[in-house]
This record gives sequence, C-alpha cells and structure tokens, in this order.
Amino acid sequence: MRGEALALSAGLILEEGLPMEDLRRIVASMREAAKAVGVPIVTGDTKVVDRGKGDGVFVNVTGIGLVRDGIEISPRHARPGDVVLVSGGIAVHGIAVMSVREGLKFDTELISDSAPLDTLVEEVLAAAGEKVHVLRDPTRGGVASTLNEIAAQAKVGIRLEEECIPVSEDVRGACEILGLDPLYVANEGKCLVIVAPEMADAALAALRSHPLGKDAARIGEVVADHSGKVVMRSRIGGLRVVDLLTGEQLRGSAEPPGRPVDQGTPPAGSGSGAESSSARRMNPAAASSTGSGLSACGEWPHPGRTSVEAGPRTWRTIASTWRTVPYRSSSPG
Repeated sequence: MRGEALALSAGLILEEGLPMEDLRRIVASMREAAKAVGVPIVTGDTKVVDRGKGDGVFVNVTGIGLVRDGIEISPRHARPGDVVLVSGGIAVHGIAVMSVREGLKFDTELISDSAPLDTLVEEVLAAAGEKVHVLRDPTRGGVASTLNEIAAQAKVGIRLEEECIPVSEDVRGACEILGLDPLYVANEGKCLVIVAPEMADAALAALRSHPLGKDAARIGEVVADHSGKVVMRSRIGGLRVVDLLTGEQLRGSAEPPGRPVDQGTPPAGSGSGAESSSARRMNPAAASSTGSGLSACGEWPHPGRTSVEAGPRTWRTIASTWRTVPYRSSSPG
C-alpha cells in the first residue's frame, strides 16, 4: 500500500481426501502468481484435518515488506472533501464464484478479476503522492462494508452516487437473480482510493491509464455530515443509508451459508509494504495452471497417490513439494 513487498509466507489447511490433482493445481497457480509480481513465497506450513472438517482447503497468506517514507495511508486519514474512487467494475469476483456454484449461464463468461494491484497502486501514488489518504481493497462485505469501516474509523460520513458506480450488465443481472446488492458482493483485483479533491483528477487518470483500472470511476465523496455512516444518492435523487453488512448476511457476499468467509480486509496491492494477512477458501475448480507451471513445482515423492491422507508421511510429501514453490524474478511477468 505504501512500500515494497519483499516476501510471502503461506499456510495450507487440507481436508483428508482432497484430490492431489487439486492441490497440485492450487500450488502451481500460487507459484505463477508469485512469479508474475516478483515476490517469492519463502516459507509455508501445512496441516491435514479429518475428512469433513476442512471444507476442502484453506490458504492463509502473509506478506512483509519495507514501508516507504513520506506517505501515510490509513482509513483514519479520510477527511471531508476527499473524493472516493474505485478502480473498476464491482462485484465481479463474488458473482463469478457464485454463478459457478449456482449453475448460472450468461451471454459472456464471468471470470474472477483477482489480480495483483502493486503496479496499479504505484501509478496512483506517483500521480497523487501524499494526497492519497486511504487505499483499501473491498473484499469481505464488498464496497459498502469497506466504506462503512473507513467512515467509522475516520469519524466522517461518505456519500455515494449510485449512477456513478460501475457495475456490468451481467453482474447486475446475476445480482437480481440471486437477490444480492452489488455493493455488498466481494471483490478481488479492485481497490478503493480516497484522495484529496485537488488531486482527484490526477489519481483517476492514473488509474485509467493502467490495464487494471481502465474502468475506474469517481463514485462519491467524504462529508462532514452523518459521521460514521455511508449514504447513497439514488438515480432518482433520493438518499438511502448503506449499512455495514454483518452477521449471517456477510456469508452471502462471498460464501454460501455454512461456509467461512474472509475474516479481514487486507490493504490494497500485493506490493503493499505493510504486513498483511488474508485467509480465504480456495476453489480448486478456479485454480489455473499450465504444464510448465506444474513441472516447475518438481516431482512428487508419491506420484501414485490420488488424495490427501492424514499422517506424517503425507505431511512430509506436501512439505517437500512446497519447498519447490519459492521464486524470485528480477523481471516480473
């Protein structure tokens, strides 16, 4: 968010019976993502839990880096007059995941927009510098919950303009079918930027100049009224309160009932320079890999095994494979 990422650690919680092929694909996908941004996965840990107790696989990732001098970014720094920007269309990730689970079909395929935001954030900081007051990625609970958290911490109000919030027609249609408000659907690969008004145009131009921010938009402003609350002006001019998503409703933003969801909203950008941790369920069906990615992960000591089994031997098997994942590249991508 305001520095350079140096390294990542990852912990895997695996349910007994998880297909080894799914695990290979997940680890290969993680390796390719780390390679793309030039940040190595330097350490990891694994744990196998009883069948039926782990919901497949959980991956917990923590990053560490160096903080850049001269830039102070915090939710508490939002102040009246600041402008709220979003880097692109919202709710894409959550709807992509839920459409697969619900078997929904659309004219165009909805694909998760998960992506590293480090270079996007660099562009914004280069354009607006210390005038960037807040950077957040609206994961758990979507844009609405993230902005409510910022409003509460900064003791300010936030007013959104509904007609300015970018939502694709496919996402909007899926939300109507599923009975969801796009403002509360989880995002990946998107960030919220709260910036001083005199640098709002520069920050927005920087976002739009980047491939991941071409659909960036100005969606609202920070106000002195209704401290700690978020309101939205509708297309017909009325105002409504946009509440913080809590309790059972939260599961609808990214997970079906009975499944855990993210327990925090980490800072935006894999190159954040701040220590961050995010634990989320990985969907093996959504993990991608190539033949070269799999071969780069090395040979498995037990190639004939088809699923994860509890016990020391499996533990050593996974750990041995995991040690082949760290990668550093001087020329990302």
